[in-house]
Amino acid sequence: LNALSSAMRRELAAIFGYFGDASGAGAVRGIVVTGTGRAFSAGMDLREAADLPPGGLVTDVEAFHDLTRAALRTRVPVVAALNGIAVGGACEMTLCFDARIGTPAAEYFLPENNIGLTISNAASVLLPRLVGPAAMRLVMESARIDAEQALMLGLLDQVVEPSELIEAAIGLVHRWTQPGSATAAHLRLLRPSLALVEQAM
Repeated sequence: LNALSSAMRRELAAIFGYFGDASGAGAVRGIVVTGTGRAFSAGMDLREAADLPPGGLVTDVEAFHDLTRAALRTRVPVVAALNGIAVGGACEMTLCFDARIGTPAAEYFLPENNIGLTISNAASVLLPRLVGPAAMRLVMESARIDAEQALMLGLLDQVVEPSELIEAAIGLVHRWTQPGSATAAHLRLLRPSLALVEQAM
């Protein structure tokens, strides 16, 4: 279910850093993140987390923070293509992306409150930024949000058929990065403040 191991998080952050500079790495126009199989991602790898030494969870969460930092520093759009459920940290990861497109099978699940954990990874800033006052209810109720609800709330920007998902995400990148566009500048202007995100972390 594409659980986000610490190694996977570090690799994703490195990919964002390498390809996220519009002047280098072959000058890609954007980055699309998706899952394979029936889930976008089951979130943190709980088996890996269970084996952490005392205090190790703090370091482990920092790998999520580094991923968010890297995504917000890119000079190209970062788009989530949700083929299925995004749980916990995977849900939080998509909140810092520039757009989120899903299939009818896409879901968001925030289980933290009901299992005695807090939301993290700057979700306290990023979630209300997308859904407004509904954020409190979604977190407190450990909500599971289907594609239709996510679209209505603003967690998803578009819902498409599974066969169209990647094409739709790439199409969005192409629309946003036409020759002569001011995309990099607008990403800087419209993304959340890194200082605010750091404070939330």
